[in-house]
Amino acid sequence: ALEAVGLAQPGQGPAFVLAGKIAPAGMIEVLPGPLARKLGFVWSGRPGTRVITCLTVRTEYAGRGIGKRLVETVIAQMTKEAWPGVEVLATPAAEKDGWQSARVYQKHGFRETGIRNPQGRELLTLP
Repeated sequence: ALEAVGLAQPGQGPAFVLAGKIAPAGMIEVLPGPLARKLGFVWSGRPGTRVITCLTVRTEYAGRGIGKRLVETVIAQMTKEAWPGVEVLATPAAEKDGWQSARVYQKHGFRETGIRNPQGRELLTLP
């Protein structure tokens, strides 16, 4: 059984880990937009919006819905804390380059913003 554990980062934002009995299965990090931008991430500039800066799943847990559960945990946190939205930079669904696929997020209601970084990755937003 995996348990979602929230790791608060004062003044920064939460990170959530799905923890197994022995080791973490995956992790997602969410930062306030201004901090994400300072760290080099793309952000729309919409006040109060958070940015998913990292989503990772251990290889041995791949294909078990860990990424899905982590994204759902962030969406629940967004509702709980009344964030105006969450954004993430993702590779267009038709491409595969080892970066986060837009499909994972689009299944949860994220939509394209029309903003892209120089590598062609799309900024997605919810709502």
